[in-house]
Amino acid sequence: MIMEIVFGTANKAKVDDVRKIIKDEHISVLSLAEVGTEPPVIAETGTTFEENALIKYNVLRPLVPKDKVLVTEDSGLEIDALNGKPGVYSRRWEAGGRELTDEEVLSKVLSELKEIKDRTARFVSVIVFGGAGIPRQTVRGELAGEILEKPDMNGFVQGFPYRALFYVPQAKRMLYEIHDLPLEERGGVVTHREKAWEAVLKSIGRNT
Repeated sequence: MIMEIVFGTANKAKVDDVRKIIKDEHISVLSLAEVGTEPPVIAETGTTFEENALIKYNVLRPLVPKDKVLVTEDSGLEIDALNGKPGVYSRRWEAGGRELTDEEVLSKVLSELKEIKDRTARFVSVIVFGGAGIPRQTVRGELAGEILEKPDMNGFVQGFPYRALFYVPQAKRMLYEIHDLPLEERGGVVTHREKAWEAVLKSIGRNT
């Protein structure tokens, strides 16, 4: 029997990313469109990843069929020298909260870190999931790394601007280089999203 998991995001790149993570042939990851749900505009008013993931879950749960597991995620980058910014404000940390384009995100990060030596940072993924007999739960995954002084545009993907800046010393590779590699070729590094989804699948009795 196939377990259907609805990933509550309008970001196609994220859906594709998760489909690469899930290796269980008995699990199908569906987009909102695939279950006939028009992605609503959701006000992400939380101050933490956990709060925003829960806000998304509570809005989408009534719109997604009850017999399907719903997964919502909030993720972002925390830069130590910037006191954890951008954090939940990944695209809205400009004055006035204007949403930035991918290119503006790259420019903003490099401007804020100009002449700063400490470039340590971490990617965070927080997932809220439940439904189809599974109680609502929250899990979190993190990946430590560093911010480059200039972007590696070979890794630029629309919807994931920070990947062009994020270097993982443990793997000696950029984040974008890690995704398609087996664990033994990336120094055992597991990405933030992989860690969070592993926790989801463990909870529902599955493995990645």
